Amino acid sequence: ATSLGGTNGDFGFRPTWIATSDLRIQFVYPGSPADKAGVTRGYQIVKINNNTSLSYDGTSSTPTNYNFVVNAFFNSATISMTLQRPDNTTFDVTLNTANYTVNPVLKYKVLDLGNSKKLGYIVFNSFTTPDNAKAYLDAAFNSFTAGGITDLVVDLRYNGGGSVATAEYLSNLIVPLAKTNTVMYTSYYNDKLQNDKYPLLAKKYRINAGDFKPANNQAKFTKAGSLNINRVFFIVSGNTASASELTINNLIPEMNVQLIGKTTYGKPVGFFAIPIGAYELYTPEFETKNSANAGGYYAGMTPGSATYPGVDANDDVTHDFGDVNEAMLARAISYTTKGTYSVSPAITTQSIGKGKQLSEEQLNSIVHDFSKNEVKIMISNKIKAK
Repeated sequence: ATSLGGTNGDFGFRPTWIATSDLRIQFVYPGSPADKAGVTRGYQIVKINNNTSLSYDGTSSTPTNYNFVVNAFFNSATISMTLQRPDNTTFDVTLNTANYTVNPVLKYKVLDLGNSKKLGYIVFNSFTTPDNAKAYLDAAFNSFTAGGITDLVVDLRYNGGGSVATAEYLSNLIVPLAKTNTVMYTSYYNDKLQNDKYPLLAKKYRINAGDFKPANNQAKFTKAGSLNINRVFFIVSGNTASASELTINNLIPEMNVQLIGKTTYGKPVGFFAIPIGAYELYTPEFETKNSANAGGYYAGMTPGSATYPGVDANDDVTHDFGDVNEAMLARAISYTTKGTYSVSPAITTQSIGKGKQLSEEQLNSIVHDFSKNEVKIMISNKIKAK
């Protein structure tokens, strides 16, 4: 996919409803047409192409408004919107689709919390291939090291996955130095592949006997950078999947890993492309388990459960990424400074939008529909074509 390689050709933002009468900008890619026009996460969309009938009706038998927004977003090269800022001022913007280089790091910053506590925060939105992602990740983590952070927040709430190689690199940036050369994860293929029965693949790839054995499919940590911390918070949601979950699972046995948000998608399997004529077939070919032999999170990772320490929390699209009052980040700040996830009622209620609240299922369905052109699988390139 082009987006996996680091190029998009769209408006550069994603919309979402947070309540029946509240359509918002969910995120914006740096350098995209939307970013250049001043579009920012959290702005409310009050008009699209001169239409103000934007209330959510996605579960009705005739979802007129929903289909209108989907078509305006996906099926047109131009979109005009009236946006409302948090201070209630409005402005009009017209965007044209354009190709731009994806910066998967939507934001990063260092928060000085006092008492020698410094929190690094990064929004990583897509596991593009390393030739795209590495430079952006390095810039963020170099800033964290220079800033002397004591804790780290990695925001994966909208990250549906992508490159396994980039997941490995991010894991190596986060893991403590002492874990170098220890097992990161093992890939497990089915019994037929492990027993060297792959007539189709043999025609397409250079495969040696035993290549699919678990012993030959172990990734090991190789520390990248010089950041050396012992605790990381991951912000997650039902749209956190594949390579995102792989990264989290890789680190759980190695350091203090805390999850903030909602249960993740649940996709502990990966893929490599099988070329068939002019097409490529992607079907699950391997499952991953970490150094503690833990995996199998098909039901997702639930924050605050016995297996995944942390806290259940709602997304807060009313605030920009990195805002200390954003509900999910505020939980991490509270835990870092006070050892508890409790925050003020004002923080927990501010994310409530205008109109009737939407269910978690509805919110996930909206994100699914508006991310249909994005990569949502865990792709390995370790198998080489002939």
